[in-house]
Amino acid sequence: MAEVGTTQLRSEIKDWIARARAGEEVIVTERGTPVARIIGIGFSTAMEQLIADGLISQPKGPRLRATAKTLVHSEGLVSEYVTAERDARR
Repeated sequence: MAEVGTTQLRSEIKDWIARARAGEEVIVTERGTPVARIIGIGFSTAMEQLIADGLISQPKGPRLRATAKTLVHSEGLVSEYVTAERDARR
């Protein structure tokens, strides 16, 4: 997998498209942050290939997100707090 910044991509677009056409996955970054992926038509991403090979499966439900709006204050280590919370639920 190759990475290219948006400025470089603009000046070398034909080269990057050729790489994607050849099967290479290209990650486009903007100020170091990944913002897009270019892959050739007919090629699968690594995730799609793992699913096709039966090594992983798609999630069955919607992706869950944390929604807690209250802060938890702890005087000790957070890992100790988490362990205590898990033990209390057992």
